Amino acid sequence: MKRLISLLFVFILVFSFSACGEHKFDEYDAMSIAENAVEQRLKSPSTADFSSRSETSISNSGNSWTVSGWVDAQNSFGATARSNYTVKFTTRGENNEEYKIDSCIID
Repeated sequence: MKRLISLLFVFILVFSFSACGEHKFDEYDAMSIAENAVEQRLKSPSTADFSSRSETSISNSGNSWTVSGWVDAQNSFGATARSNYTVKFTTRGENNEEYKIDSCIID
């Protein structure tokens, strides 16, 4: 009985670790990359509040992604202002673990 429990435990551990390595790049990853690119260009990134997934447009063609949404953040005068953004980037690597920002427009 102990052997069976030990084998079951090992099987669960192996399955858990192998499943963790198979993350598929998705729209939420694209949003995260875009939000990070926008935050790097804000005057006060800690105040950033981004549009939700349902309010954000995400499209891709192959490894090219475009993410458009809005961000509320404090400007250089301390006032919170809403700006629209569009971030275009390209992923590469076996699991799209690398990316390059092609453009980041905030207006």
